[in-house]
Amino acid sequence: MSELAKALVAVMDKARYVRETAKNKHFGYNYASDEDILAALRPAMIANGLAMFPTDCERQTVPHSPTAKGAAQWRTDIIMTYRLLHVSGETMTVKVPGCGIDPEDKGAYKALTGAMKYALRNTFLIPTGNDRERFEEAEVVVEDEVVEDEVETDADDEVEADETPAGAAAFEALARQSGLDPTP
Repeated sequence: MSELAKALVAVMDKARYVRETAKNKHFGYNYASDEDILAALRPAMIANGLAMFPTDCERQTVPHSPTAKGAAQWRTDIIMTYRLLHVSGETMTVKVPGCGIDPEDKGAYKALTGAMKYALRNTFLIPTGNDRERFEEAEVVVEDEVVEDEVETDADDEVEADETPAGAAAFEALARQSGLDPTP
């Protein structure tokens, strides 16, 4: 097994869960902030000789639907490429889409933050407890035996701003453009 693979597994073992402690007051939902994700991953990444840095960003900014008060908004779509580097010299490329909507100058920063969070979450398979695909009963296989297990769901789950139909369509288009499969 490569040194990079060993380090990835070691980080996954140390950073198992990130709670959604940040709150979007405007839309009323909780989320895992970039600070929470970095606080969970950074010590384990350092201890295992890993660093991650951006290497490329493809960007497109287009008009978006106006705010509720009629102000113009802009949607910035990006494809971020990150390099995961191990002290052994082994590297791995991580490519993720990001989307940010803002009436002023912060759309790109929102897209960059979202891309970084999802690059880290998906690279290290970090759950946050915000699984929109959960359903009432899950089928769990334990040693070739099927067990019905209750899965807790929250019927009041809020939809995050980037998970709106427009955001989802933008995400799917970006994923396809970058050669990624946007389907779960």
